[in-house]
Amino acid sequence: MSAASHRVDKARQRVALAGTAAKQARATAAPAIEARTERRRGRLWLTVVAGAIVALVLVVITIVLLIAHHGAEADRDRDEAVLDDTRSAVATMLTIDPSHPEEFVDQAIAVTSGEQRQRLEDSREQLVEVIGELRVPSTGQVLSAGIVGEVDGGSAQVLVVAEGTNPTVLGADPSQSRVALLVTMKDSGDHWTIDRTELQ
Repeated sequence: MSAASHRVDKARQRVALAGTAAKQARATAAPAIEARTERRRGRLWLTVVAGAIVALVLVVITIVLLIAHHGAEADRDRDEAVLDDTRSAVATMLTIDPSHPEEFVDQAIAVTSGEQRQRLEDSREQLVEVIGELRVPSTGQVLSAGIVGEVDGGSAQVLVVAEGTNPTVLGADPSQSRVALLVTMKDSGDHWTIDRTELQ
């Protein structure tokens, strides 16, 4: 029994030593385990924060792109309106029916503004008289039109090449059937009107 007791005591001592060693190992490893856990938490937090930042950046980029797209569409629509109104206004100025001089002057005034309109209004009576004396109607069309520079503050400059049977109404030489004009268009609210024309 004494030998058996001795072996049991030895076994108990070994178990106790093993338990103590295990506790010491856990105590020794605890800071490293804690540090590793903290690193993992830190990495997880950084991942979450980075993900949130990326998501926010994507949202901002999307909003900026949408605004830019909307702005570009609005600019395209405005430019188309400028060119459409320029073509229509210049064609109106080139299309004259001597049998209806008053109607022509009214239409010409309707598509002009500023200096151009003032000149037409000031010389209305003379215009009606001169147009009534024309022998044949005058017709015209815009061959090409393009905006020069940027549309700024409700004003746009449009380079126009027009063809007319009587281009003198635009200040051109009677022998010329084609004229190049730099037309300044103004935003009059519901449409764009001719403010000024310069022969090129």
